[in-house]
Amino acid sequence: MFDWLKPYSLIEFREEERRTFPPSRFRFGKKEIANKTADIMTALGQYFTAAAMAMGLSEQEYEHMVVDLSAPDEDTKRLILAEIAPHFTRVQQNMEDDDTTVIQMQGLRQESKALFARTVTEALPIIKDLYRHPGRQERQYKERRTILHYPVDTGRLKPYEPEQPEELEGLKKLLTKAFIESGKEFNIIPSGWSFDAELCESPALRFFGSFVPAIGLYVDDDTLEVVMLQLTGQDMKHPVILRKEKPGQTRIVDSFLYFYLSEGLVYVIDLRGQAPIEQWKDLKSCLLFQLDPDTRFSEFDHTSGVQVREGISLLFKQDTIRGMMETVNRYIQPDWRPDR
Repeated sequence: MFDWLKPYSLIEFREEERRTFPPSRFRFGKKEIANKTADIMTALGQYFTAAAMAMGLSEQEYEHMVVDLSAPDEDTKRLILAEIAPHFTRVQQNMEDDDTTVIQMQGLRQESKALFARTVTEALPIIKDLYRHPGRQERQYKERRTILHYPVDTGRLKPYEPEQPEELEGLKKLLTKAFIESGKEFNIIPSGWSFDAELCESPALRFFGSFVPAIGLYVDDDTLEVVMLQLTGQDMKHPVILRKEKPGQTRIVDSFLYFYLSEGLVYVIDLRGQAPIEQWKDLKSCLLFQLDPDTRFSEFDHTSGVQVREGISLLFKQDTIRGMMETVNRYIQPDWRPDR
């Protein structure tokens, strides 16, 4: 029985938004923090080193492992620095452009790996449940797959009753302050989770359900593998975009081809001197522009438009790229010459 899932999902109708890009420097005020080696490992420290231990990383990968945690207040910052940061070789405090303090920790200490192996806390049953198949998981993905979202009715889960609940208070406090109350998502990628009725007995699911308002399971429709567990402060709303412009529209203005992508973004391709292309990188000139809020695609003129700064990349499906290349080649005249 799946009566522990909510029998509905929320839908939110939205008008298409114009995409905006952050400034090139989105972090500032970096500050190195002196850090001592940990003598003990708490449940909180064990939880935030568990993913690396479960994945069986190489020594080089351990050195490059990074954990970023937001610290919305001084109590949360002290908690991170006292119980998690000592397990990492390098600790840095960053200030983001919205004045949020982020503690960045890199390089799991050798001593902490040994501590993890011999430490038993109330976090351990949760960790073992989340990472049921220890070691690196080689997932074979198809080019396309369908991911289904199932909201959990946390009120129908059995209470989670550890022998020493006080050990988990730090983990609850951190997740609540840094993510739930801050309006952020906390996403977990479990291993060995199959979407079945018995999943409601999961210690991890029951623990998170004891204090997290909304939990979502993301499931591969083909394999029934739970690919992600999402913790949030409110139920996820599936957006239905009411588009003002249809993606995929094209226009020719003089010798320039305009592609409307969506969200107010337009590719401008200069066809002068352009040979037929076999790959997207064969384009000599392809610039990304942003429509003004009051400008429609049919009115757009790149000579007075706003170009998106360099360094922004967009990802497309292969069939979308192929269709765009076919359109470019269709507009290139058969008597193309390099000096044209």
